[in-house]
Amino acid sequence: MSPEDNKVLVQRFIDEVMNSGRFAAIAELCVAGSRFAGGIEGQIRAMRTSFPDFHMSIDEVFGEGNKIAVRVTTRGTNTGP
Repeated sequence: MSPEDNKVLVQRFIDEVMNSGRFAAIAELCVAGSRFAGGIEGQIRAMRTSFPDFHMSIDEVFGEGNKIAVRVTTRGTNTGP
């Protein structure tokens, strides 16, 4: 994938999974069977339970080759453990 394709993938992950809670997108966006894909859903569910208004805003996306870095601002109100 090109750096631009990878940037779009990361943006989709943040929008669809992190911000919208559409956990089915993990299977579409992550490598099946990877440690990341296998463990991230439970962590995001717990975070969205504690912070029901959780939202990540993308400030910058950097990419070169197959490496992408994202600078985000995260906001939310803690209402749980």
